[in-house]
Amino acid sequence: MKKIKGNQIKNFDTGSILRKKVKEKNLNYTKMGRKMRRSPATVKSLLHNTSVQAYILWEFCFALDYNFFADFASWLPAAMPSANTPALQKQIEDLKTERDNLQKVVEILSRKS
Repeated sequence: MKKIKGNQIKNFDTGSILRKKVKEKNLNYTKMGRKMRRSPATVKSLLHNTSVQAYILWEFCFALDYNFFADFASWLPAAMPSANTPALQKQIEDLKTERDNLQKVVEILSRKS
């Protein structure tokens, strides 16, 4: 999948992305309809839209056992914060502290040898 630069959403066709995954999994509209509890005609319509609502995308994620949200999130700039950012920053700081402490222990133990 292409990386999106800046706030550009050119060629961001959700239906095309979903159709590609459906084809990759060798599923047809009927099989997808059963998985999503929707009619084959509705599935076909959804797959040919250029955009879908988030809850529809959520259904496709489960029906196809694939996290489209993660793909879309990976297209955003890494510096853009999310709900997980503060927790991840704390985890990074904790790991750095642990690394520094372990380096000190290694240094002390190497002096005793």
